[in-house]
Amino acid sequence: MTTARGQIGNQPGFQKKGQRAVAQLTWAHNVILIQKVKDLPTRLWYARQDFEHGWSRDVLSLQIQRRAHERHGKAVTNFQRTLPTDIFYAQGVKANVLFFDRKSAQEKPWTQKLWIYDLRTNLHFTLKENTLKRTDLDDFVKCYNTKNRHERTEGERFKSLPMKN
Repeated sequence: MTTARGQIGNQPGFQKKGQRAVAQLTWAHNVILIQKVKDLPTRLWYARQDFEHGWSRDVLSLQIQRRAHERHGKAVTNFQRTLPTDIFYAQGVKANVLFFDRKSAQEKPWTQKLWIYDLRTNLHFTLKENTLKRTDLDDFVKCYNTKNRHERTEGERFKSLPMKN
């Protein structure tokens, strides 16, 4: 009798691609993968996602049924239409943090201006030689002005942009 892990583990290329994720899944999850996903690379993709996100059996089955692997990384956003084009390095790269006030819904949007702090301007950080330190954020804390957000002022890195309706 072959076990679920044994059946997946004996396939060519498995040792390099998916051993860690599949070995961490429960027997029931491996059975679902074997029964519902015939293509090995696709099966390994679901195993990795299951392992990373801690899916239940029902969620795993639903993701397979809805063919999540075909949609992965292709989410549609309205960022191109609603956010300024120069605040991100490139599509999909999240380089800046945007803050919005959380308030109850109303007819007219609460946010009138979008404040952007660009830490990249005239600064270069690396993982080893020039790491980001707490003191590098002091200017942001000062500009953000939590005590009175209506008194925020623009500077070299801190800009405001009117929101488009």
